[in-house]
Amino acid sequence: MAAYDIVLFDLDGTLTESGEGICNCARYTLGAMGLPIPSEDVLRRFIGPPIRDNFRLLCGMNEEQCTEGIRIYRKRYDEIGWKENRLYGGIASLLDALLAAGVRLGVATTKPLPAAQRILQYFGIADKFSAVAGANQDGSRSLKRELIPWAVETISGQPMEQARCGNRIVMVGDTHFDAAGAQETGIDFIGVLYGYGTEEELRSAGGQNLVSSVQALGSLLLGQPGWEPAQ
Repeated sequence: MAAYDIVLFDLDGTLTESGEGICNCARYTLGAMGLPIPSEDVLRRFIGPPIRDNFRLLCGMNEEQCTEGIRIYRKRYDEIGWKENRLYGGIASLLDALLAAGVRLGVATTKPLPAAQRILQYFGIADKFSAVAGANQDGSRSLKRELIPWAVETISGQPMEQARCGNRIVMVGDTHFDAAGAQETGIDFIGVLYGYGTEEELRSAGGQNLVSSVQALGSLLLGQPGWEPAQ
């Protein structure tokens, strides 16, 4: 028997290995604006948080620069960056196994909703999700505590409080943003260490259940120790 009735997944660093495209777009944007390009370690921190926050906090941009940076970033991302990406091995098999077990699936990502939907379509997994919650194009509604209820309510057809009482719900993600969102909305959290976050940040945000592989994630979600993805 599966451990949860509803499973929400983050996108970048959880379903897809998207770091190449995100870092390339950030590097291109800063170069186009004549701004210093930070180290690879700093660029990797672009993966997960809202892009406006990244430009402001990691690059010291003011609001006007952030708006221009987002325009440049999204132009390159829409043209090529979104394809500089791949599904983690075993993810498609895990989604199929969860659906076969009667689990309802959703996505909660800070990526703009149209971009998230396009990526899921590109990899042929869009139809596996009953809800995809993503940020608005202007960057609003980009916090996990806003996105998680939206996804849960769409899947369950119930207000968040009611859905939480009648269903076992978990958020799966790779950063402290996912862990904090789960905690703030009163649902369980599973952290994946194969993504872009660190064990330290996940534990600091309250993450207790951490897994290092898609196989381990499947074993936990499906309640099947030793589960392996179909070949």
